[in-house]
Amino acid sequence: MFNFVIIDDDKEIREIIESIINQSFDAVLEYAIKSYDRFTEFKKCESIKNQKNIFVLDIELNDEYDGIEIASIIRKEKCQNHEIIFLTGFVDYAFNVLNYKINPVAFIKKDNNFKELLQKALREAVDKINLASEGKKITVKMGTIDIELKENDIIYAMKNKGAKSLNIVTELCSVETIETIESFLSRIGEEFFKIDRSTIVNYKNIQSIDVKKRTITMNNHEVFYVDSKTIKRVMEFGNSYS
Repeated sequence: MFNFVIIDDDKEIREIIESIINQSFDAVLEYAIKSYDRFTEFKKCESIKNQKNIFVLDIELNDEYDGIEIASIIRKEKCQNHEIIFLTGFVDYAFNVLNYKINPVAFIKKDNNFKELLQKALREAVDKINLASEGKKITVKMGTIDIELKENDIIYAMKNKGAKSLNIVTELCSVETIETIESFLSRIGEEFFKIDRSTIVNYKNIQSIDVKKRTITMNNHEVFYVDSKTIKRVMEFGNSYS
């Protein structure tokens, strides 16, 4: 589900944005609209991690944070599921956005054309998040056959004992490839990491971590027993990745 988060201190503008969202996505997208007049109110009740969020931010807010500062906080989450659209009455703020390396979907001036531009930007933001959610694909070789796997579907990969091959376990199947564990690790995304010499796990597909028992349970219910140093590394990795 998508969250459209509107932060603008002008109630009339917030209502217009809500209307545009409903006109654009009603019956075609599962979504919720969350509207605030200041970021401090949003922070009291919302967590922005692990959700698909599209932020529509007014830059000039009657708050301790302006829109650019809010966007900088959002970007520190390092999440592919957040997109930002700026609204402003002053084009000069665009240079500040570039300096902060925020990379918004759009920078829209509040003028007679802003409704049409906002509708286009909202659709682009949804498309960007959907594309990121699908994740990258990786091609592995099974014998003489090339197989394409979605990285998000891979739960873990384990080196086969006594053989120069790697067993890649996904939500639907298990693939034995001739690739080495080092080569595989160098080609996949940052959400993958080694928990021992022969095993790589996908952090996204970890179901739970038990610090006391030193276990990592994956989404397919397989359990890996690791040492305390590895548990610490996993927790640190999670803090930096989330």
